[in-house]
Amino acid sequence: ASTIKTVWSGNSLTISWEPLTLHEARGFPVYYISLYDGSTRAKRGLVSEYNSTEPPLTIPDLDSSQSYSVSISVGNEGGEKVNATKLVVVEPFVAPEPVSTGAAVAGGVVGAIIIVLVIVAAIIIVVLVLVYLRKKGKITTFSPALSFKRHQQEEKADSNLKLNIARDDKKVTKDVKRNDTINKSHFFAHVKQMKQERNGGFEKEYESIQNDPNGVETIAKAHRHKNRYLNIHTFDHSRVVLSIPDENGSDYINASYI
Repeated sequence: ASTIKTVWSGNSLTISWEPLTLHEARGFPVYYISLYDGSTRAKRGLVSEYNSTEPPLTIPDLDSSQSYSVSISVGNEGGEKVNATKLVVVEPFVAPEPVSTGAAVAGGVVGAIIIVLVIVAAIIIVVLVLVYLRKKGKITTFSPALSFKRHQQEEKADSNLKLNIARDDKKVTKDVKRNDTINKSHFFAHVKQMKQERNGGFEKEYESIQNDPNGVETIAKAHRHKNRYLNIHTFDHSRVVLSIPDENGSDYINASYI
């Protein structure tokens, strides 16, 4: 029995140890347990002796407030001693001190105070961050009255824009009928009008350019191999003339000024 453990349970003492194998005991082991009162050799007096074939052993009706000593030796059924005696001191049982109600309440109060302080600190940090961001202009205060006023201003601006577009549409219509040149102040309205009906205005304008009776395509037709599309040519009067001719001395490119 190399290791001996003792546990108090009330006034009963339970003793446990590591059992030997049949090989180690050279047969079936028999454990001889002796209980002494006192923790020193001088004060030690035999209380009782026990024989056991296996652990553990519980000894009842003892005084858990005093010290005891336990010795265990091992033999076998043939009476042969196979292990030296082991001795262990059993200390008196000391009951844990109960936690007083006052201490528990005090601990709960301290914990609650700490939680409240943490929450207050978090609120203060959030407020300081909001004040800092407001001073930097990164956040704005929501105001229902201010929001309604801004909505009215946006509606008024949108109405004015629609009115200006309608007026520009009328001016553009007159300008287009009178002259192909579009005034730059009317360009936005002109583009809007041309995009109506799935860009129908641009298609008509493109067709009118292709069917221009005054357009001469002599140079473009002479360089068909340089045109990406056979039906899209440049007019001689509006084509882009290369400042640096190509290797054949030609200044032609299929591009027109707009």
